[in-house]
Amino acid sequence: MDDLIRRRATGNQTMFCRKVSMSRSLLNNYLSEMKKLGFPIEYDRKRGSYFYTENGCLVKSLFEYQINEKDADKIKGGCSVFRSQETNVIYYS
Repeated sequence: MDDLIRRRATGNQTMFCRKVSMSRSLLNNYLSEMKKLGFPIEYDRKRGSYFYTENGCLVKSLFEYQINEKDADKIKGGCSVFRSQETNVIYYS
């Protein structure tokens, strides 16, 4: 859903339902929940697609883990690893 919305490629609601393989009511529930969570989603009638009104993207994880430097060295891929300059703590998500 996020990718289609970011690319403005959802189509109308019927097409969007087909693309994501869900019923109209389920799609509306998802869109409603996303809006409640702060996703800036709107529908463009001229283009016939949902879109984000602001730049951004869906994050893969809502929980970031703190790990030590030794464990960070063992991570080879599949996540984001960064060190906070303020606290010098290593995070991954």
